[in-house]
Amino acid sequence: MKDYLTQPIDFGGLTRGEEHTKCSLQQSIAQRIHLFLVTTRGEFRTDPDFGCIIWEHDFENMPNINTWKDKMMVTIKEGLKQFETRLMNQEVSIVISQEEFADEKGNASRRIKRRLDIRVKANMKKTNEAFLFEETLYISPVWLD
Repeated sequence: MKDYLTQPIDFGGLTRGEEHTKCSLQQSIAQRIHLFLVTTRGEFRTDPDFGCIIWEHDFENMPNINTWKDKMMVTIKEGLKQFETRLMNQEVSIVISQEEFADEKGNASRRIKRRLDIRVKANMKKTNEAFLFEETLYISPVWLD
């Protein structure tokens, strides 16, 4: 059943009287988690606490990558408890790797970014159904450990 509005909201269409696209509960939760992960804290004027701490530590020199990863997993889980209350039993995992990007001609370039594969496993409170969300983020162009 599609009872939830998709993001982003098309305010122009709404003001013209058009019906906004709807989505399922699972899609709505996934969109909210994506928005949380790609938003820097302080970016929303109405709620400066909304957003992910990852972007505050994007270019940080990390003497211990596992400590950094553990800190990010804890803060993401805390953020989900606060900002996505339709979930329960959240488990967050992050796999960190590096990825080299090719230039326009397909040649391997020296652009290397840290790749974060983020996985959220939980249950939806309304139905108790299993929920799985996966997102890949690319951050800082250096790899230090």
